Amino acid sequence: MKTGHSLGTAMPETPVNGGSAEGTSDHQTNVLPRARLLDYKAAGAYMSLSYWSLRELVLNGEIPHLKFGKKVLIDRRDLDDWIESRKEQGVF
Repeated sequence: MKTGHSLGTAMPETPVNGGSAEGTSDHQTNVLPRARLLDYKAAGAYMSLSYWSLRELVLNGEIPHLKFGKKVLIDRRDLDDWIESRKEQGVF
């Protein structure tokens, strides 16, 4: 029985505790979604940045985003591209 999934694989929502996804309530908190579009909080956690740091990057035009009314969503692929473009090679 699976006990969750790694963040590097595309899998359907799976309960962290190893239970079946069938018969769970809508407000269950131990399910890890693998969403492509992330809000500020989820995108910040994905990048190990605070909500406010990520929000500032988006507002400054450094990270692309989608807007649906007042809701701002960020594509996980854009975050990966942003990270890759800022990696540095060399010795400290």
